[in-house]
Amino acid sequence: MDSFFRPDNPFSRFMTQVFRLIILNVVFIFTSLPVFTIGAGLTGLYAALLWREDDDGHTLGIYFSSFKKNFRQATLVWVPALALGAFFSWELYLVFHVLDPSFKLLQIPVWLMLFFVVSVLLYAFPLIARYEEKTGQLLKNCVLISVGNIPVTILFLVILFLLLDFGLHNGTVMVVLFSIFLFMGFSLLILIFSFYLKRWVFPKLEKKEQK
Repeated sequence: MDSFFRPDNPFSRFMTQVFRLIILNVVFIFTSLPVFTIGAGLTGLYAALLWREDDDGHTLGIYFSSFKKNFRQATLVWVPALALGAFFSWELYLVFHVLDPSFKLLQIPVWLMLFFVVSVLLYAFPLIARYEEKTGQLLKNCVLISVGNIPVTILFLVILFLLLDFGLHNGTVMVVLFSIFLFMGFSLLILIFSFYLKRWVFPKLEKKEQK
């Protein structure tokens, strides 16, 4: 019975991780309420969940340290990318619902630009959390990494699309998803993304840097 309550017990480690995700999720939501701080919040989540090398319980310290240190660069990436993403999404709405069908080909350059924006949003914040790069080089690396790791990029996009699609087309699912994300969804999503980034994307990147 005593072994059940030991800190190194698998159940205890699992519950510790769940509790950590819940705390991080709550902190992320509160620090992201101004909206323009979401980029710094995502960087903090990646720092705490992707690049944490130990399990000593200093997760919140890592989050706030990264949030403060990388606030300026993460915000400079997040705000323009969000604005551009909204703009290109509006352009696609016009192409499909307002313009004459003969203008359908206009969607091709818009999709390309939207892909570049999404590439930045997918990879910029884990890069900022790990490396120190100038913003211009960072944006270039985001696009190169997204193209060089198409299977992972597509997987991330599918996950995000399914969450969005299920939420928008089913009221019950939307309520369930809202509850999950309010509870631990954001940190859990970043943890899932971190799993693939740490095992398939960034090892290749760091091997190239070593060479």
